[in-house]
Amino acid sequence: MSGSKARASKKTSKKQKSSKKHEKDAEKALAAAGDAVATARKAVKKSRGKLRKRAAKLTRRAEQLAKKHAAAQRKAEEAEEALSTVIASPTGETSDTTSSAPDAVTENGAGAPAPDHEVDDLTPPLPTPEPAPATLIELRRQAKEKKIPKYYRLAKADLIAALDAAQT
Repeated sequence: MSGSKARASKKTSKKQKSSKKHEKDAEKALAAAGDAVATARKAVKKSRGKLRKRAAKLTRRAEQLAKKHAAAQRKAEEAEEALSTVIASPTGETSDTTSSAPDAVTENGAGAPAPDHEVDDLTPPLPTPEPAPATLIELRRQAKEKKIPKYYRLAKADLIAALDAAQT
C-alpha cells in the first residue's frame, strides 16, 4: 500500500502543478485584458476630443456661412425692391437712389413719357444653348429607324458616318 500512496501523491502534485499553471495563465490573460481595456478607453477619450474639436470647428463654419447667407439674402431683397420701384414708378420717375430715365422721343419728335417696362424687357436675351451631341443609344435608335444594316455593331463614329450617308 505504501507504493499506491506514493503514486497518489505524485498524481496530486501533477494536478496541483497543472492548476497553478492554469491560474498563472488566467492571471496573464486577465492582465492583458485589463491593458486592452485601458488602451481602448484612452483611444475613446482621444477620439472624443478630436470629434469635439471637429464639431466645434464645423459649428463655427456653419455660423459664418449663415451670416454670409443672411447678408446675401438682404442684398437680394434690396435689389429686388429697387428694381420694383424702378418698374412701378410712373412716367419714368424714380427714387433718389436710381437715376431718372430721359423722356422717349416719339415719331413726330415730341417728348413723351418713357413706356413702362416689364422685368423681361430689362434683361438681355439669353443665348440659345447648343444641342448636346447625340449619345450612342440615340444614334442607334436613329439608325434602326433608317434601317441601316448591322447598326448595333457599329461604333459611334461609324454610326454618325452611316447616318450622314443615309441622309444624302
